[in-house]
Amino acid sequence: MAAPPFDFHVDLGVPPEQLPTSELTDLLRAIDAIVNNTVPGADPERDDRVNCCLVRINKQSTHLQLKASQPERAVKSMQVASNAINENRLGDLPPVSRDGVARLWNWSCKRGAAVKLFDTPKGGPIAVISPKKNLDLPTRMVGLTTLYGQVFRAGGKRPNVKLLVREGDPVVTCFGDLQIIKALAARLYQVVGLSGTAVWNTTSWKVESFTILRVLDYEQASLQQAFAELAQAAPTAWAEVTDVSAEVRRLRSEDEA
Repeated sequence: MAAPPFDFHVDLGVPPEQLPTSELTDLLRAIDAIVNNTVPGADPERDDRVNCCLVRINKQSTHLQLKASQPERAVKSMQVASNAINENRLGDLPPVSRDGVARLWNWSCKRGAAVKLFDTPKGGPIAVISPKKNLDLPTRMVGLTTLYGQVFRAGGKRPNVKLLVREGDPVVTCFGDLQIIKALAARLYQVVGLSGTAVWNTTSWKVESFTILRVLDYEQASLQQAFAELAQAAPTAWAEVTDVSAEVRRLRSEDEA
């Protein structure tokens, strides 16, 4: 028996001619977020993405049929997300997966359409996202993560440091025990790596506060220093290359070929 032409499908409830490509792109990204972040890969240390390909769109309604590079993981992700939707327990989903569900629901409310999720080529939908369904999206979420940023201030009655993660964003207040904060105070205005527990705002997905569990063995280096250390580690690797820039361009052209 031939394998089905697709692994899972999503019905958006509107005709294709009424769906701009910009909206379709956003919805496909939301589906990709659910597929890739609901169920982890076999090896968490690897960047083992599931590649989803759109193989067909039906005419009457925008019924997206998708083929996945890891069909079992993709289908399992759809099933887990659907259970969370049906039981209104979105807080159980990983943050990026939950954000994907939220984007589908926001689009559904905006367009007045029902988004139906299917896990097999045959059978009915395993979850329906519609304006009539009130999804309980938590406004705060807690989880383990890693932050890299510049230390701006250290101290306080409750020991903390202020970390600038991205230029233009508000600084993140990072709490920790006294010894950790003292160590970070000695690295004022340096970029550090911190592992710990974050509190996110689920509307903006900005980190609101952070509790430091450990300081990572990380030290920012200039590009010149990085190349100098690379040359020291492999002193003979480029010994016979007279024009390094030309050699790098050649290697890049081979990778892009």
